[in-house]
Order: sequence, then structure tokens, then C-alpha cells
Amino acid sequence: MSEGTANQAYLDAHFLRLHAMAETAGISPARLRELVGAGMVPAPSYVATDSKLISAAFGALPCSGLIAGDYMHRDMHSWIALALDAVAEHGESEAKAALQQAFSTDMRTALVDLHRESISAPDCFHADGTPDDAALDTCIGSHWDAHLEGIFGICVRRPGDIATIANKETAQAMLGKLTDSGTRQQYSASEALVLHGLITRYAEACAPFSPVEYPRTSRKRYVEDLPKQLAG
Repeated sequence: MSEGTANQAYLDAHFLRLHAMAETAGISPARLRELVGAGMVPAPSYVATDSKLISAAFGALPCSGLIAGDYMHRDMHSWIALALDAVAEHGESEAKAALQQAFSTDMRTALVDLHRESISAPDCFHADGTPDDAALDTCIGSHWDAHLEGIFGICVRRPGDIATIANKETAQAMLGKLTDSGTRQQYSASEALVLHGLITRYAEACAPFSPVEYPRTSRKRYVEDLPKQLAG
């Protein structure tokens, strides 16, 4: 299978072009673009042209043989439905604020729940286990920005689910902190045990990525390469 064919197969399996997503949501492509432009629905994760795949996470990557278009993850239908409900309830001018507040509340709950499992976003909780509200707000704000940019459509297996987003992002942050972003070489047996658990958690929540992106990804770094270091 050629590179272009493999990447198109990945897009077809996990994404819809914008016009198809709009049809699925029961709205026009123009209305979907309005919702994206207003910051109520995540932007397309990929823009494909005849010579490159533009990724919200990795930028423009040379890639031929793609069907041109703006691609949104299939899970985004849930965010579109939430946006339409918010507009109906709050009006066009207040809908984005309502959506952001709901996202922030649910993300905070997910991060606190993970902390209770000892899966803790670095620097978001005090030594006594209580939340550092300012740090949590900053973390959640960063997640909201990535959400709207379409980045979670690329890197999260189920980007329509906030708990999955929180799980993937927190496990990745912990792996990065404990391994110096994958550059550390030596680990004790107890450290390796903790890391294997985090790798499993991360792998379940993380997307598989397109073939053209995969060599650059945290998935390759932590799911493929890190276990080899731990085994050594």
C-alpha cells in the first residue's frame, strides 16, 4: 500500500470531510463553518491537498494521493450537537461561553477523578492532595484551546469524550515528566512498573495517528520506544 493510500485509508476510517459531517449533523456546510468560526465546534483536524496533509498538531506534511478537503473526526458529531443545543438554549451570542463553562466543569471533574487514582496532572494538585485551582484553571484553559484547534481529533482515540481526553493528556504528561520526554535511559524496577501502567493507560486513550505523522508522535515515543528501554 502506498503512503498516500495508507493515509487516505486512515482518514476514511476515522474522519469525515466537512460537508459529510454537516450532513450527518443535519446542517449545511456553511452553518458548520459558522460554528467552527465562532469557537463553538472544534476546527477540522486535517486539511488535505493534492500534495500535503496539514495537521492541526504537526503542521504541513508532504503527502500525495489524498482526497482534498477539510477532515473532522467522526466523534465531533457530539460536539456539534452540543453547540446546536447551546445556541437554542442561550442564543448565538452566549452559546460559546456556556459551552466553555460546561467543558471546564467536566474536565475539572475528570482531572480530579484521575488524581484520586494517583494519575495526577503535574503541578495541578497540592502536596496534601487538594486541587491547585489556579494551576487547574491554566491546564483546563490549555485543553480548551487544543480542543477548539482540532488537536484532540488527531491525538485522542475518542475526542468526543472529555474523560478520555483527560486520561490521555494526563498520562502523557506523567510519562513525559518521569522519562524526561523519553530521553532518559535507566530505570529502577519500581519505576518501570509504574511506567508500564501509564503506557497501557496512555495507549488505550491515544489515537493511532496517520502513517505520515506517526514517526513524530508521542505514541511512538511512549508506546513503541519506551518499552524497549524498560526491557533493556
